[in-house]
Amino acid sequence: MDKMIRHKMFIVLLLLSAVIVSGCATSENAVNTSPPQPDKLGSVDIRLVKTIPVPQEKAQTPADTVRNGVIWTLTNGHTVTAEKAKQVLNIDFQNTAVVDVKVPDVSKWFYIFYLHKVKKSWSIIGVVGAQVFHSNHIVQPLPAPYEHLIGTRTAETGVGTFWLYYDAQSVISMGNIKISTEYPLPKGKRVTLPNGQSATLVRQNGVNFVYYPSSPGRFVWIGGNVPYRSILQLAGNKDLSFTQTPLD
Repeated sequence: MDKMIRHKMFIVLLLLSAVIVSGCATSENAVNTSPPQPDKLGSVDIRLVKTIPVPQEKAQTPADTVRNGVIWTLTNGHTVTAEKAKQVLNIDFQNTAVVDVKVPDVSKWFYIFYLHKVKKSWSIIGVVGAQVFHSNHIVQPLPAPYEHLIGTRTAETGVGTFWLYYDAQSVISMGNIKISTEYPLPKGKRVTLPNGQSATLVRQNGVNFVYYPSSPGRFVWIGGNVPYRSILQLAGNKDLSFTQTPLD
């Protein structure tokens, strides 16, 4: 059944009913209740977002699943699909993935999709609609030079916890997830983080990300459209919450 979600004018977590290996996915996100800022590039906004079932043959990658499974209704009465959306981040790690897209024809919104792979196809298990305006640090801020980025956190039961920091230009995503024994780890270059931690550096879909084991049965990964040296610095910062084992 299609899912239609009434849009709110602030950062909001959109929960999608989805069955994964360990059960039903549940999500959480700190909600920024600051009033939306005026859209300097136009008055078009989002009224509804709808996810639709995606046939297995069109859900072979996270990007394809989002591209074929999301429709937005705008306040001007038009509808746009994710097929025309610009993807700003696309990272998949074993059987979990995050895909971030800018909504077509709307200047101030982009959407973060969390996905899970079962057998041979991907499905969307969580969505965050993110509005670009000044952060009030609703989650732990990043160190300089990224202290201004807006932060969100999402927990998916049986999968892991995800953080995302962003502004109009930069997107940095982190995951602290449960490892799967059914899927191989991404191949990459062995590196040493500034804190001495051994990690793997991967170049995937135009962005850099690193990963390393954080505790028995769990991995941490972090990636984004920022220089890889920044990714290494953040990945090795043990003061950041994404490096700690979350309660998911």
